Amino acid sequence: MGLRNWTNVTTEEKFAMLGNFYEDKREYDKALKCFGKAGNDPEILEKRGEYYYFGKGVEKNISYAKRYFKLAADAGNIEGMYNYACCEKDNEKRYEYCLKAASKGCAQAMNMIGLMILHGEIESDDRAEDWFKKAAENGDEYGARNHAMICR
Repeated sequence: MGLRNWTNVTTEEKFAMLGNFYEDKREYDKALKCFGKAGNDPEILEKRGEYYYFGKGVEKNISYAKRYFKLAADAGNIEGMYNYACCEKDNEKRYEYCLKAASKGCAQAMNMIGLMILHGEIESDDRAEDWFKKAAENGDEYGARNHAMICR
């Protein structure tokens, strides 16, 4: 296996790789600093949101996490869409971002939509049962449990 040609790798990509290296070593503070210099790649933005959400290498800060999740979501990152929905308190916005994630195959978002319908948090002509079934068919175990419970 030959050496990688680093001439075509951007500085931002190098910081992303270095951040992943530190993340693998569980040196989250160093990883986060590198990710901060890695530009606006949607995957990196989502990862930065996770660091703030869980307090990895930094003090836990849900507001910062939500901001990074939204940036990632608006750039097309599916996990960012779902995670932003999880942080959002406004039901309409939560529903909007869950729908976006669900349309891209996110089973967890499908389950969340079912729960929102079931609990009357949103008005929809859809049935919670159908969303739980979709979530289950896409591999979400909570969706499968919810579907089984509602279909008793």
